[in-house]
Amino acid sequence: TKENRDDEITDHCNFLEQLTDNLINSASKNCKINVLGFSQGAATISRWCLQTKHTINTFVLWAGKISCDFDFDKYKSKHPNTNNYIVFGIKDQFYSVKTIKEYKLEMNDLDSTWISYDGDHSIHSYTLHTINTLGH
Repeated sequence: TKENRDDEITDHCNFLEQLTDNLINSASKNCKINVLGFSQGAATISRWCLQTKHTINTFVLWAGKISCDFDFDKYKSKHPNTNNYIVFGIKDQFYSVKTIKEYKLEMNDLDSTWISYDGDHSIHSYTLHTINTLGH
């Protein structure tokens, strides 16, 4: 049901917030928060970014789509200096080139860098390292 779905989304966001609070408390003061949502996790992490009290340094949507209820204006207001990346493998079995092009048009409201790599629906370590280097 919609009510159960909304409760589950809230639970996921609360869990991520508590996890981040715990990690920040044990991290150095210069710690930067970099988040990556892979596949279906892209929607989850995008919802959490709208709710978190933390400043996000780097936001990566990898082989997945942003939540359908994502508020671009709210995100830009909360995270004006965040480095945003959207990543897809050119051989992704779940997203055709056509689908990715259409998605790119939907994402015009998010200032982001689009990255593709020669791979499938997986995290490509070299590309991840490249993003990590760009985000600092």
